Amino acid sequence: MNLRPVVVVLFLLTVIGCESDSTVLPTPPKAALTLDEQVIANCEALRDSLEAYASRHNGDYPDGTYFQRALNVDLVNPYTGMPEELGPRARFRGQTAFERYLTCDGSNLIAGYRINGYGLDHQLVQFESVDRVPADSRWVHDIVVANAYLVLDAAQRWAATNEGRYPGDLSEQGLDGKTLIDLLPGGNLLPNPVYGGIYEPMDGPPGDVGDVGYMAIGGADGVQINCQIQAYGCNYSDGLSLLPDQDYDFDIRTHGHELRAAVEQFARDAGVYPHNVDADQTPSGKSVIDLLGPMTDPFTRQPSPPVNGTATARGQVGYAPVEENGVVTDYVITVRGLFDEIARLGPLSQ
Repeated sequence: MNLRPVVVVLFLLTVIGCESDSTVLPTPPKAALTLDEQVIANCEALRDSLEAYASRHNGDYPDGTYFQRALNVDLVNPYTGMPEELGPRARFRGQTAFERYLTCDGSNLIAGYRINGYGLDHQLVQFESVDRVPADSRWVHDIVVANAYLVLDAAQRWAATNEGRYPGDLSEQGLDGKTLIDLLPGGNLLPNPVYGGIYEPMDGPPGDVGDVGYMAIGGADGVQINCQIQAYGCNYSDGLSLLPDQDYDFDIRTHGHELRAAVEQFARDAGVYPHNVDADQTPSGKSVIDLLGPMTDPFTRQPSPPVNGTATARGQVGYAPVEENGVVTDYVITVRGLFDEIARLGPLSQ
């Protein structure tokens, strides 16, 4: 009987089997994360860092004031490319937020937390660990935070009906005759959850635990261009501060009002509005740029003087004159924020 063909076949199968064992197939490249997926990854990294810290410290989370120093995580907003500030709630594109819960016993350790991330136009994800937060502490915290956001919402709605200007105080009436208090739910004051009285918010910074304070922010042109809401929970270390804008847009909006103040000063000195912010001069030889002083882009930290025309780049402020028979009778200042135009300003007399 001839066994040669069988031997050859077995030899070939053995060789083929050995080759397949030693061959490493290429791994398909991983698809790059979308921007929203990067936001979710930021939230997961923050959660994992907090829990890793707790596992090394008998289940305790870090100090509530300096918690970022204790965590092994540096987050970048994928939409802006800027370092993440970790505010209490994610409200703007690409943000990761960290809401910490402290106890009412005066301890500054974080008892629990909520982490949430905001994508292109909505909240994407939320992680929380609140089981160890005492019920009374959690109740006070949640009411104070809700009160602060109700006041912020009322301030923004007041500004929306008053040409973007915020009330100087809680008693100022807008063009429709309404105060900020009138725009709170039912037009009523809010409860202080620590003392039980119905007297929130107050003008100025919060004075005691459970308080919410309203403060207007004036611009260089004398207009109340923004506001700040501050609040205390049941612990003076358990506070929060809210602005209508995210930080970078707040800085840019301020630049727009600084430019308007300089243009109005130019008009008082020269008797007319300028055609050009850097070429036209007052009788004393000063341009708008000279009157304005240095202006810094909040993103690059580089000098960023206003441009003639409409602002088109992120962080830019532009001046566009309106002429009649060669005389500038009006102007439009455009303010470009992180993603789009955030303000248009005209002469103060309008």
